[in-house]
Amino acid sequence: MDRKNIGQGKRFVHGLESQEKSARRWIAALKSSWLFPSIPVEFPQLRKLCESRGVTWGEVDLRWGVTDEQRAEGKVLPICLEEIRRCRPYFIGLLSERYGWVPDEVPPELIEREPWLAEHRGHSVTELEILHGVLNNPQMADHAFFYFRDPSYVNSLPPAIREDFEETPTAGEIKDFGLEQAKRRAEERKQKRKALKQGVRMSALPVRENYVDLQTLGRLVLEDLTGIINRLFPEGSQPDPLDREAAEHEAFARSRTGAYIGRREYFAALDAHAAGDGPPLVVLGESGLGKSALLANWAMRYRAAHPDELLLMHFIGATPASADWAAMVRRILCATQRSLRQVLELIAIVFQGDADQLATTSYTRFGE
Repeated sequence: MDRKNIGQGKRFVHGLESQEKSARRWIAALKSSWLFPSIPVEFPQLRKLCESRGVTWGEVDLRWGVTDEQRAEGKVLPICLEEIRRCRPYFIGLLSERYGWVPDEVPPELIEREPWLAEHRGHSVTELEILHGVLNNPQMADHAFFYFRDPSYVNSLPPAIREDFEETPTAGEIKDFGLEQAKRRAEERKQKRKALKQGVRMSALPVRENYVDLQTLGRLVLEDLTGIINRLFPEGSQPDPLDREAAEHEAFARSRTGAYIGRREYFAALDAHAAGDGPPLVVLGESGLGKSALLANWAMRYRAAHPDELLLMHFIGATPASADWAAMVRRILCATQRSLRQVLELIAIVFQGDADQLATTSYTRFGE
C-alpha cells in the first residue's frame, strides 16, 4: 500500500455490546483520514480501564482485513458498512484535507440491501461510512465523536510528501482525463469534503476541531472515550466474578452458533439424556469435529425451550480459569446456590420465612 492510500484512511473497531448484561464489550467504529500510528497508543490505557470495570476491549483495523482480491471484486464498501453496523452505536470519525476514495460503482445487491446508497453515488467510502454509521442514525448522538485536523498542519510537512495530505489530482486521473479535467475532479472532491464536514457540524454531534498533532489527537480521544466508559460503566458497576465467568462462557457459546447445521439425531440424544435420570453423558470426537458447536447449539436451544430450568454452560478453554477443576466446581456450586436461593425466596414469601437462613442451611447441606 502506498503512502497516498494510507493517507486516505483507515478504520478501527473497538470492542462492548453494552445492551447484553452477559457480555460487556466495547465496540466503536473509527473512520480516519490520517497516516495512522496515533490512536492505538491510547488503546492500552482504555483497555486497562475497561478491564477494571469488567468490560472487554478489542480493536480491529478494517483496512487490514480487506484483501486485494476483495478490493478487486468491489467488496470494500460492503465489508466496511457491515462492520459499521456491527459496531453501532459507537463511532469515531477523523477528518482532514482528503475526501477519500470514491468507488466507480456501488454493487446492485448492496443498493438492494441499503436503498439509501442509490442517492449517494459518486460519494467517497469515507462519507458513506459516516452516513451509515452516524448521520442516518439519530440514536448515535450520545456515542459518536468527530475530530477535524487543523488544515495548517499540511504546511508543516516536507514538500515531497505534502501532496499525500492534500486533495490534488492523482496520476491516474491526469493520465485518464488530462490535467484540466483532473483538476476539476479534485476540486469537486474538495467541495464534497467541505460539505461533509459542515453536515457533521450541523448534526450537533461532538466535534473537536483543529487538533494539530498526534499527541493532541490521542489526548482528546482518550478523554472522550474515558468519559463514555465512565458514564456507561461507572466504578462499582462491575459484575461479580460468577457473572463475569458466566458471561465469557455465554459469549463463547454464542460464537459457535452463527453458521451451525445440526443433526437431529444428536439433538434428540441430548434431549433424551436431559429428560432422563441416567449417568452423565460424555460426547467424544476428534479435535475440530464440532463437539463444542454441537453442545453450544443444543444448550441454547434447550434453554429457550425450558427457561425455568438451571442450565450451566462451561467450556474448557473459554476463559483462563475454565480448566481449573477447583474453580469449575466452585462455579457449579455457586450457580446452584443462586438458583436454589431464588426458589427459597419464593418459599419464604409463601411461608413468611427467612430466605437468608433457608439459603444458608440448604447450601450447607448441599455442600456436605
